[in-house]
Amino acid sequence: MKRKFLLLAAFFLNSCVQTDFHDYTGCPIRHQKQRLTLLFEYGSAELNEPAVRRLKRIASDVRKNDDFICLSGRLSYHGAAADQALGALDRARNAAAVFLQEGVDLKKIYIGMAPQQKQIGLSQPLSAIEEKHTLEILIGSN
Repeated sequence: MKRKFLLLAAFFLNSCVQTDFHDYTGCPIRHQKQRLTLLFEYGSAELNEPAVRRLKRIASDVRKNDDFICLSGRLSYHGAAADQALGALDRARNAAAVFLQEGVDLKKIYIGMAPQQKQIGLSQPLSAIEEKHTLEILIGSN
């Protein structure tokens, strides 16, 4: 019984993840192969060298398998929402540039933005170290 429940929960959560990507990016992926989260330093949208190397390896696999790649910049909404949106867009654009440079077809890349949490604004004071700036990446086929 527990095993059946866990399997049901896994399928449900997997569909929620894909729905989230579809809602914010128009992502056509039905068969998820890989999901990644890139973390960025506070106030930066730049990729470090290890991240670029990993994205290049992933881009090679995406190109070979003719997969789709969906990028969803996450907005923390701590601070001015407009600044957070521009940061999320820059993070997605920088990652997409790596995939394009590595030969991934432009028609296979989908980009969007979404809030990281439902609550907008601050419920309490927050330090810079507590803010998270992420980019979610979903790879798969349809």
